Amino acid sequence: MDREEFMTVPLNSARLLRQIDTELAGLLGMKPALTMSDFHEPDPLMVWVLLGGKDVGKSTLIESVFGYSPDPQDRDQAQGTERFLAHVSSSLEQALRKRFRDFETEVEFRIHEDKSLGPVCILDSPDFDSRFHSHQAMVERLIQTGAVDGVALLSSPAKYKDETYWSIAERLSSFLSPAHLLFVLTKADELGSHLAKVKEDFRATLLKRVQSITAWSDSLDQEIKLYAVDSLGKTLDFPRLSQTISHPHSSAELHGIQMKNWRHAMEFRTRTLRKHYRLNELKTAMQRAKEDSQLEEMFSRSFPDAFFHAVCLRLENNSALSHWMADRCWSDMPKSLAGLPGLVALFRWGRILRSKREKVFGNEGLDDMEQLLRWDNEEVMDRIRTTRHRLLSLVPIEDTESLLAELDEHDGCVLPDLEMEARESLFWPTIAPLRLGLRILLNLPFILYFLLFLHLLFYPLFLLLHAWQFLDLPDIARFLSWDSVRVSLVGFLTYYIMATLYVLRRYGQDIKGNFRRGIEDFVSRLRERLLWEARRPLHHFIKRINQMEERILKAEKMPEREQGKYSVNPIQTQPLAEKRQRCCFRTV
Repeated sequence: MDREEFMTVPLNSARLLRQIDTELAGLLGMKPALTMSDFHEPDPLMVWVLLGGKDVGKSTLIESVFGYSPDPQDRDQAQGTERFLAHVSSSLEQALRKRFRDFETEVEFRIHEDKSLGPVCILDSPDFDSRFHSHQAMVERLIQTGAVDGVALLSSPAKYKDETYWSIAERLSSFLSPAHLLFVLTKADELGSHLAKVKEDFRATLLKRVQSITAWSDSLDQEIKLYAVDSLGKTLDFPRLSQTISHPHSSAELHGIQMKNWRHAMEFRTRTLRKHYRLNELKTAMQRAKEDSQLEEMFSRSFPDAFFHAVCLRLENNSALSHWMADRCWSDMPKSLAGLPGLVALFRWGRILRSKREKVFGNEGLDDMEQLLRWDNEEVMDRIRTTRHRLLSLVPIEDTESLLAELDEHDGCVLPDLEMEARESLFWPTIAPLRLGLRILLNLPFILYFLLFLHLLFYPLFLLLHAWQFLDLPDIARFLSWDSVRVSLVGFLTYYIMATLYVLRRYGQDIKGNFRRGIEDFVSRLRERLLWEARRPLHHFIKRINQMEERILKAEKMPEREQGKYSVNPIQTQPLAEKRQRCCFRTV
């Protein structure tokens, strides 16, 4: 058999859950929930391990099922089995070594040549209730690695109610489906007539304990397997147990077993994450915290309407700001009245106070945004942080400081950004030009004088045409007296002054309107920005929780999605003889 052709499933789902666990622990300020290691990769092995306390008959069961006589050196009468003993065929030795490559415990391999076992490998283990801590530590490391596909959990009639036994069962349920955790009552032949009663009590105890096992809370009772065996006499449930453990699974069955354990472990880990970090409660709290009424209430406590009204008054009473804005408006004045832009430009050029006003504006204007937004002798950033704490109190986070610390480095950009938004609102005013009809009416004297100028310019031509009798035009020379010119000039100047005053008044109203609208626009932007800054940590937290929820769902679906991608090659097996001959083992 070419083991290189066996394909392995990448352990993305387990690593993804571990990464999510680490991130959730850091985000919520809690201890990690997952203590198990990653799953083993699918391989051509069916690894069973026999776990039990001292003197429950683990080695005896192996001897009866597989016809193996243990070496007396493997077992000390005082200490029991001192290390893990792996019984594996020579063709699967390297695959088993690969599976246990990260298992930091001594494993002694016993190699046999029995092909009838197919992919089955079996491990004898130290006692989990041993008085030697090293034995307990070895069993603990095996449970944490999850490197086995099935466990036969052995107990004698005197020990099946021990807490250690059921504690081990609960730990194993985190990565084994109920069909692959066998509960075995050994030495059942010693019970005699009490066997049925003890077996029924064992089953009742098992079913009662199963209710408290979170990983199996949704499992069917019929999936849980209980055996009462006589290992020496090979009676009672021994044949059924022997067939279950030594069954030479086909490649499809083997892959199905590993995938079933994998899906079970993934479901358990995701449930553990949700329960440990209270994700369901957290989602409910986040939904309440996202309500607009909650946000507005918390925000209005730190930034009431009086705060924004005070900001408006401070901007309106800032004379340097209003004068600077007026200068910008006059510099970009539309050409509604002929000659007026030139007069305004000349007037502005002659003003020597312009540089002083710009200097005053630079000192007392928007450059001091912190002073402009101060309220009750408290800086705006302090009020934002207070609001953040209030909003984060709506969700059950134990460590809010670490979450806020991630965003503190961005707080230095708040005031410069607000200053930029104020300049965008206030410093780029536009004055709409007058309507076309009104512009024509205001510029009527200019139009008339322009027509008169054209007539005078071409007057010699008109006289020549009149002399040749080509064109008969009225003689306007008699109207061009000094008195008529003076009267027309006075009328023109009067009309022009009145038009100028009207245009200036209209522009002044537009400037004030633009200034007020700019202030209102800035205050509206200010409110939106402060609200966004206040709820930014909450939204950041909700976004990360939602992303992790999506990743958890992705990890849950990953085994289903990847199940069809991978397969293993068939393993050639021989029929299992009814009475197995002793196999030759050698110690490596």
